[in-house]
Amino acid sequence: MKIHGANLPPALSPLTVNHSAFQFRRLADAAATPLAVSISDAGSIKSDYLVRFRKAMEGEDNSASYLSSYAETYGQIRQELLSGGTADPSQALKLLDEVYGEVTGEAADRLTARFDAFFGGASGRLEAYGMSANPSGFDREAFRKHLADLAEEAKRIVLEHPGETAAGLENAGSGETLESMGYRDIKALSGALSALGSIEPPVSAGGNPSKLGAAVAAWETAARRVLTAAGLSDQVKDAAFKAVQDQSRAKLKTGAYTQAADSYRNKIDETLKKLAHLAFLIATINGKLETLKGLDPSDPRIQNLLRREQELEKGRADYASELKSHKENLRKLEKDPDSVEGSEAYRLAKSAYDEAAPGKSEPAD
Repeated sequence: MKIHGANLPPALSPLTVNHSAFQFRRLADAAATPLAVSISDAGSIKSDYLVRFRKAMEGEDNSASYLSSYAETYGQIRQELLSGGTADPSQALKLLDEVYGEVTGEAADRLTARFDAFFGGASGRLEAYGMSANPSGFDREAFRKHLADLAEEAKRIVLEHPGETAAGLENAGSGETLESMGYRDIKALSGALSALGSIEPPVSAGGNPSKLGAAVAAWETAARRVLTAAGLSDQVKDAAFKAVQDQSRAKLKTGAYTQAADSYRNKIDETLKKLAHLAFLIATINGKLETLKGLDPSDPRIQNLLRREQELEKGRADYASELKSHKENLRKLEKDPDSVEGSEAYRLAKSAYDEAAPGKSEPAD
């Protein structure tokens, strides 16, 4: 990139160690000159800033740490620009503010989506199966705005106390709502959610409702253990526990639905096979009767074949009625997924869950 014939100052490169006053003076002088920085030049400068911001999160396991890491990076770049010794580095500072807003905004979107998926996980799972669900109560937009405010607060802190952004954010406290939780809780919950992702229970559990209930209870026990160890405030921990319990109930209901539906489909397939076998036997008997045409109808061979055919026809009628019942049960379940709570699969799964679930003696809500 050229700025009035000059190369882009090495100081803008995220990998450059030598940020001399002369190098920054060249950037600021070019920025102060009318039309000195073209659109493409500005894009290149912003790209360099983006690389430095992203590099700040390399090796960071907790995605919520962007609030302090990006602010510290912002402070470092700003100080480098101001220490260049020129009268007006305004263009470079303006671009820096733009990039800071972009990277913190993108990070806030990702973190908001993650928290929303956790607190609204139960509702989302039930709705995916066409089941009734209560709203999670988590205000996604309010939390997103809170993160934006924290990013601005982090910027203010780093300008006044460089190197102390994380501590400053943690000491800022929190609001009264879940969506205004403090930085300490945000970071703790973000870390806990990463750990929760590795203990997702099997949904089908091999088609065994009791195993499904026990698996969900084990998942909830592990999830509560992770949340307890995270060091969350009581308010956020209680909300997280409720979200986990709601998810357990949703897993039970949808898992039982899958098992009940699969059971009906298997019964339908089995009955169809039985009907096909009976049809083959009846056709065989009819073939034998055909060969005995012309004999006296009272012939014992004919009478035995007719009795056998009559028995098979009765069995075919019974299987046809059974098939109709299985299809009707499946149709009702698919039409009203919430009705699964009245199924044997759900009863067995819920019973096994209640037996092993943590805090089973506590009120349901």
